[in-house]
Amino acid sequence: MVEAASFKVVRRFAQLVRPDLEAIVEVPMPNGFEVRAVDPNDAATIRRVWEAGAEAFADHWGESADEWSDDQYAGFLESPETAPELWQVAFHGDEVAGHILNYLGPIEPDGTRTGWTEAIAVRRAYRRRGVARALLARSLQTVRDAGATRAALGVDTENVNHALDLYEGLGFRVIADEFVYQGPVEQPAVTR
Repeated sequence: MVEAASFKVVRRFAQLVRPDLEAIVEVPMPNGFEVRAVDPNDAATIRRVWEAGAEAFADHWGESADEWSDDQYAGFLESPETAPELWQVAFHGDEVAGHILNYLGPIEPDGTRTGWTEAIAVRRAYRRRGVARALLARSLQTVRDAGATRAALGVDTENVNHALDLYEGLGFRVIADEFVYQGPVEQPAVTR
């Protein structure tokens, strides 16, 4: 119906779930990188992680500087989804190279709990070295150890870094699709 009205799909996103947290593959961090815990009271490091995410996502479709404003940062700090004790943050020397900002969803009526492995970001200078894969494997273990029974994340399926392939390679499966449509733009009449 939407396409019949001349709307076109301009982007596809997907929701993925890893239905269990058994048999998680061990993936070592690449040489020169290390994962460091983030103290929930270390405001300076939390800000550095936020800024690394802003840089990493700057070249992603639909991102804008407004999403990384000081107001957005304040909201991020207040969000119940901000759980630095569950984060996996890779450092290269003193630089934040990449991160996954894990958090736990609520316990469902059936007793299950989702560990969200979101904000998966690697700064451009550190991409294509295996950092994201190692962080995601560690994240699966982290959310499992924190009480999750499954893991989930969202992805832009057209991500230039082939993120969907990475996630599926670690046991995630698409459970829902979301499409962004763009309609025809009417040109205003020009009068002379």
